Amino acid sequence: MTLAAPAWCAVEIDNEVKAAFIIRFTEFIDWPERNDPGRQPLIVCVLGDHPVEPILARLTQGYTVRGRTIDIRHVANVESAGACDVVFVPDTRSAQLPALSRALHALPVLVITNGPGLATAGSAINLFREGSRLRFEINPGVLEAAGLKASSRLLKLAVIRE
Repeated sequence: MTLAAPAWCAVEIDNEVKAAFIIRFTEFIDWPERNDPGRQPLIVCVLGDHPVEPILARLTQGYTVRGRTIDIRHVANVESAGACDVVFVPDTRSAQLPALSRALHALPVLVITNGPGLATAGSAINLFREGSRLRFEINPGVLEAAGLKASSRLLKLAVIRE
């Protein structure tokens, strides 16, 4: 007898893993000092509606990154993303990546996406599937343009894209 999980279960697990990746990335990114006035909360935003948002909220309760609590927010449009430290752009909103890149030009905001080829389209970190594994790629040029720096430990685990 073989048991298989329903499709919705696989999607739910996938979103849990994405949320965990997003939170862990924050531990390996250095923001400019001016972006941390008085240890304000680290603001992680989700562009549009996506089931990863409540998972992020649950995972970050009581969690800190370098002494900063994490505040999860919903942003409805790219214009609101400048108030964030991290913006997760779900695959359903990937068409907005060029507008988001323009809106965030030179701001210290980490843009994380989820879709094929997005690390070369303006995303700093992109989650992608390789077989059954969820992997990530980093575009160091996008990080540098935002004034952000990834730790060497994170870069060693990533696929590097230019």
